[in-house]
Amino acid sequence: MKLDVRQLWFFAFGCVLALAPMLGTYWLTGKQAAVSADEHLTRQAALASRGVEEQFVALTDRLAQLAEAAGNGCSSIDIARMQATTLETPDVSAVAMLNLDREIMCMSPDLGEGAFQLFGEPMPVFEEDFTLAQVRILDTRINGLLLELRTEAALHALFVPRPMLPHFFDAADTTTGVVLSLGDAVLFAREATTHDGASRADIEVKSMPLAGGTMRLQVSIDRNLVAAGLVPIRNWALAGSLVVGALIVVLVTRLIHYTPAQVNQIERAINQGEFIPFYQPVIDIESGKLVGCEVLVRWVKPDGTTISPGAFIGLAEQTGLAIPMTRHLMQTVVNDLEKDYAQRPGLKVAINLFNHHFTDLEIIQDVENIFGPSAIAYNQVVLEITERAPLESLAQAKVIMRKLQRLGCRLALDDAGTGHGGLAYLQELGLDIVKIDKMFIDQLGKGRIGESITHTLTDLAHELDMDVVAEGVERIEQVAHLRRYGIRQAQGFLFAPALPASQYLALVKKLGVAETGKRASSRAQETKRKAATIRAAAKQIDEAKAEADSETQAAEQATDKADAA
Repeated sequence: MKLDVRQLWFFAFGCVLALAPMLGTYWLTGKQAAVSADEHLTRQAALASRGVEEQFVALTDRLAQLAEAAGNGCSSIDIARMQATTLETPDVSAVAMLNLDREIMCMSPDLGEGAFQLFGEPMPVFEEDFTLAQVRILDTRINGLLLELRTEAALHALFVPRPMLPHFFDAADTTTGVVLSLGDAVLFAREATTHDGASRADIEVKSMPLAGGTMRLQVSIDRNLVAAGLVPIRNWALAGSLVVGALIVVLVTRLIHYTPAQVNQIERAINQGEFIPFYQPVIDIESGKLVGCEVLVRWVKPDGTTISPGAFIGLAEQTGLAIPMTRHLMQTVVNDLEKDYAQRPGLKVAINLFNHHFTDLEIIQDVENIFGPSAIAYNQVVLEITERAPLESLAQAKVIMRKLQRLGCRLALDDAGTGHGGLAYLQELGLDIVKIDKMFIDQLGKGRIGESITHTLTDLAHELDMDVVAEGVERIEQVAHLRRYGIRQAQGFLFAPALPASQYLALVKKLGVAETGKRASSRAQETKRKAATIRAAAKQIDEAKAEADSETQAAEQATDKADAA
């Protein structure tokens, strides 16, 4: 297939557009990873600092209580209180009372005289009376922190061994790096867990003062480790954007694929009889017998592949090939149904037309040439007017439709209420049948709006002596609603899908033909009464749709308020 310059540029633009979701997803996930890393660091810093603050506050409170209760010496009661403190405070392994010259007066447990060796001068923390220093227990390798409280008579001290310091950071996750410093001395350090190939530039660091500035806490994380946690989300997002990009490419390809080659394929398929009519039964729900069928086209290729109408009807209509396709279908319908329909004059067969059929008199000649010599009577033929595209001229369409009705054919409005014409077609064109769209039938028993529109359309049709057919019936409970509204004719998967001719005719023989009778012609009624009836129905339908829109808008506003809250 050779593309012109415009098509090539359009295809190139489509490819760039297809890449946009993937590039955008990659950028957004990278941006989100950076934001998540910053938020994670801030959150971990807050957890770590709060943990340290809470631990030291608990220790200073405990030491203050101990000092307040202590006497001037080391009585048995004082020793008992020290023992209780070591037992009740997990982070404390020793409690001591020192004189003002820092000589140990008593200790629990007893580690001997001169048990603590200072690594530096004690530094004030929290309040001036509290000091903190790094110490080591003599003749051992045990080191840690000594928290002291000075009173007038003595120094009261708690010893926290270094192995207990990690518990100060239990609130922070283990992948977070922490460094706790006292002045220039490092009390505790834990490196951040790093992702594969992490460099110094990948480490995010946050530092903050503690204990009035005497202590400092530094928290660090590897931003790549945080980003790695978002990889599954990014992969799913990229997969979704890849699907969207592929759909864009497919759409663009189909748009530029409007070529003579495709048109030739459809023309060849028409000439070779590859467009086959399938027949969806229309049932009289009161008697369970058949009223007739609607013809639905399928493209059956020589290899047996069946293509649904959505793949070719649009192009066929745009290029005018739907006219010879319809002509071929009508001739095939005659070949398929002529014998059985001649024996059952009550059966109807409905064939879809489209807007180009009503631009000249060719459709009348086709109907006369195909059905005239056949055993299928004109009054067995129903021609459905689809609303996929608007009629170019209502006046011209009315002339053509009157000629078809004079032949004896009946005219139906397909998908009533959803297309371009709507109730204007009923008023202007004098149709015989209204087919209520599946969209409204689906709402029966579910939504008040859909039921209101169905009821209004049915009342209008009955007022104008028109038959009503419900399309897309799929649930048994819908049938009860149709009976309540006085609708007798229905089609849909509840009864049968579109069937090949042999299966449809077998169903005809099994179910029999309904005796529905023919309604009186609405064209005998006065024009003013008919117009007034249609206007009233249109008003009811517009009100119902407006109410539905209002309910939808109210629901959206409620959702917005909830999100804002």
